[in-house]
Amino acid sequence: MDLESAKTAFTELLGNVQPNALAPFLKWIKDSDQFDVKEAAEVTLQSIAGDIRELVPFEAVLPSEKTYIPVAGMVRLQT
Repeated sequence: MDLESAKTAFTELLGNVQPNALAPFLKWIKDSDQFDVKEAAEVTLQSIAGDIRELVPFEAVLPSEKTYIPVAGMVRLQT
């Protein structure tokens, strides 16, 4: 089914839903686990997160990072 046919069929389906059931039906479509409806921004962020996970080591500490541990008022560089 192409997009225009799907739109027409969906519109016809909505026309057959009782008016008092329309809002809960649309909410169910939005919230249901049966449909994976994501905003474009969410898809983009998930793609970026996946790319970062591939680049960052499993322990999430890059070799260039320096860790500073406070010691009784003094800061000491841990190597």
